Amino acid sequence: MRDLVALSALPALCARLGPEAIARGVADALFDILSLDLAYVRLPGAGTGLVEVVRTRHGSDRTEDEAVKASIAALLKADETGSAMKFSDLVGGGMLHSAVTRFGVGADYGIVVTSSRNADFPTEQDRLLLGVW
Repeated sequence: MRDLVALSALPALCARLGPEAIARGVADALFDILSLDLAYVRLPGAGTGLVEVVRTRHGSDRTEDEAVKASIAALLKADETGSAMKFSDLVGGGMLHSAVTRFGVGADYGIVVTSSRNADFPTEQDRLLLGVW
């Protein structure tokens, strides 16, 4: 319940922030609440193109961020939303189980990719939390 309350407060906070701060805030919140290994958030920027934020358990640098973006490219093109998919973790090895969540007007405003090494990810609870966001 605490996690639902935290996620439901995000839209009110987002109203005062720019796209990059929103993307970072969403990535941070989801990363912590869902115990993720990877969180990727893509939003349209304010006339500056796309804002993309990558957060991983291994820290982050520009080279790693580009590798993550390349590895999830197929997920971003998938028409399905909320379905579980897998891809190889280029940094930590192994497989990451992922969910793609699209949101906004026409479901094309933004994309969130959440990934975990947990074979059960995303659980029904994870899907509920992602749906609330």
